[in-house]
Amino acid sequence: MPKYLIILFFIFSPFLYAYRCEEFSCSYFKLGIGASYSNFNFSNEVKVSNTGVYLAAFASKYWEWGGFGFNVDFGFTSTHINANAGLAK
Repeated sequence: MPKYLIILFFIFSPFLYAYRCEEFSCSYFKLGIGASYSNFNFSNEVKVSNTGVYLAAFASKYWEWGGFGFNVDFGFTSTHINANAGLAK
């Protein structure tokens, strides 16, 4: 069962890949979108939830003597704090 989940993960991965090689160097580009969610329930009845979306981009260039890469992430999130008992200010 786990190998099917891994296969489905790679099939439905929201990333776009491009790899190009020439005689002495290779270039690699990756672009993706995603979503994030977190939920924290603290013992003093404070609840914090965070939802958001992000865009990730990666570019790199490789030669036989070395290489470099560049990664950029942009995101937009929304945080909600609920203090039911008035214990947090």
